[in-house]
Amino acid sequence: MDDFALRRRRHYATVLINAETRERIDVLPGRTADVLEAWLRAHPGVQIVCRDGSDAYAEAIRRALPDAVQVADRWHLWHNFDEAVLKGVAGHSACWAKAGPPPRDGTRAQTTRERWRQVHDLLGKGVGLLECARRLNLSLNTVKRYGHVARISIPITLPFSSRSRFTIGLSTVTISATPPGGIGPCRET
Repeated sequence: MDDFALRRRRHYATVLINAETRERIDVLPGRTADVLEAWLRAHPGVQIVCRDGSDAYAEAIRRALPDAVQVADRWHLWHNFDEAVLKGVAGHSACWAKAGPPPRDGTRAQTTRERWRQVHDLLGKGVGLLECARRLNLSLNTVKRYGHVARISIPITLPFSSRSRFTIGLSTVTISATPPGGIGPCRET
């Protein structure tokens, strides 16, 4: 079972799906414990309930079917795991920064150094950003990012836009979700 929006922030419903056959059993109006409890009392044969983390659903199941086993579905398990990992990585990024970046001597690092040098050589000669991009066959945004980095250090941390980013050596880590509980702060050993 899970809730979904009929009209976001206004009207919600609860969908009941058979986890074995993956067929829809019913759609209940609203997402309150009372609505679900009434449905469960009318269908007493339910033994296992696969649900999300809703406290209202948990309470309805406890009241209507006290002997039923409550389990989390695969999507919600992975989603909660993802949030816990994001929080853990963010909480320990300072520890990784103290250790320093991993050694980078591969082809990608050499290419990065060479592109950075080419961009800065052209900028030093007074060539504009757009012309640098044309001459080096790079996108304008790539040239801008290399141009804004004063000195090269591998791994180079070029700013980019994404849901979350973790770069060793950065002082800030951006995370889109913060799970309850989670992993504590770093401890020095």
